[in-house]
Amino acid sequence: MESDFQGIETSVCDRNRLRRRSGLPLLDEEREFTRTVAVLKWNERQTAINVHMAVYLKLRQEVLHAMRSERGDNFPPNSFSHCLLIAETERRFRKYLLSIGMVDLPIPCIPSL
Repeated sequence: MESDFQGIETSVCDRNRLRRRSGLPLLDEEREFTRTVAVLKWNERQTAINVHMAVYLKLRQEVLHAMRSERGDNFPPNSFSHCLLIAETERRFRKYLLSIGMVDLPIPCIPSL
């Protein structure tokens, strides 16, 4: 990560050099550095989430199948039932994440399928 930081710093300095030549206001180097690091961390986190998205969707299908077996083929008929589906899927997904040693990943936001 240290080399990434150096690359970010170089990038900000290069951008400021171009801005100076063009007569544009200079970027606040500390602010740009912080913003770029935050974007990189967010991208890493999204990549980690995407790796496990297939598992989340598989668990959701298992939960949906089980609930439809219990409650009928038109489940979930309303928003409360949909919340039950989401809650059970998230419970199983968190259990999966714990089983592989990942405790800090947020639950992905999946639209209704």
